[in-house]
Amino acid sequence: MRLEEIEKRQEVQQSEAEAIGQEVKEHKERLGQLEESLQQLQAASSDVESDELNQAIQETQHARQETETRVEGLREQREELVAENESLTQRCDQALEKRHGAQQLMEQMLSGFTLDREGADAANPAIHRVTQALDKDTQRSAQALEDLKEARQRLDALSF
Repeated sequence: MRLEEIEKRQEVQQSEAEAIGQEVKEHKERLGQLEESLQQLQAASSDVESDELNQAIQETQHARQETETRVEGLREQREELVAENESLTQRCDQALEKRHGAQQLMEQMLSGFTLDREGADAANPAIHRVTQALDKDTQRSAQALEDLKEARQRLDALSF
């Protein structure tokens, strides 16, 4: 997987976590309203029953069940995002370790060439370019890893 793909998935995870959080909040509010309505309908029904009142109770119970089902679906969606986040974090962490190893190797090569003056003049510009590119890529990888951790924190903060 390319670093750009990981960065894009991380952005998607952040926005999905935000959207899930908002939707869960709205559904919790709706559940509270439905529970209150159901209690009032049941209280009214205890005195005098009617087909219309029984129908209203059934519809309210059905709406509550649909809302609970949707919240459960959001919980499952969150779990899928968490699993994906863990996988991407592991990949990014491993790639970052490899990049650090490559940086150390390049530094060793650079210090080795400085001992050989003739080789240093020819190789130093190329090694510097490679080292700069590797440094830039390592910084992007480190930022992607931090962003993945932030996305995970948002996912973990969701309350159901």
